Amino acid sequence: MINITNHILSGLTILAQIFIVFLIVSKIKKNHIVLKFVNEHVLKLSLVVVLSGIFGSLFYSEIAGYTPCALCWWQRVFLYPQAIILGIALFKKDFSVTSYIKALSLIGLVISGYQSLLQMGLVPSLICGANSVSCAQRYFINFGYITLPLMGFTAFVLLAVLNWKTRG
Repeated sequence: MINITNHILSGLTILAQIFIVFLIVSKIKKNHIVLKFVNEHVLKLSLVVVLSGIFGSLFYSEIAGYTPCALCWWQRVFLYPQAIILGIALFKKDFSVTSYIKALSLIGLVISGYQSLLQMGLVPSLICGANSVSCAQRYFINFGYITLPLMGFTAFVLLAVLNWKTRG
């Protein structure tokens, strides 16, 4: 079950990465149809991304038994509150929260990006001590590059791009 879930979530990560490129190109070329759709549905789209990240992280820690490292916990700190913010904003139709989502996501993408580089051996470990789970430990790698921190990085980038220059 864990291997199947890893492959499904890895495939969804690749689809999210393709969607990120599509959104960036649409914003650069000012594709008004796409921009209008994103502006109208930014809260719903963002909430889907956040809930996917929350349920994914809980699956890996609670069902798969992967112990979260310090960097994983910090990523959760910047992801989980977004569900509450977006839920309330969606209920109130308050698009002004996009700046908060962007800020939380930018911090989360720095943390997850650092952890991805750490797992590739490109940067030294600065935060993970000897008394905790290693932040450099890879529980799996799919399609030659998809790891848990890269899934988080993709989610944070998608949230930042979705909320970049939207109404609010």
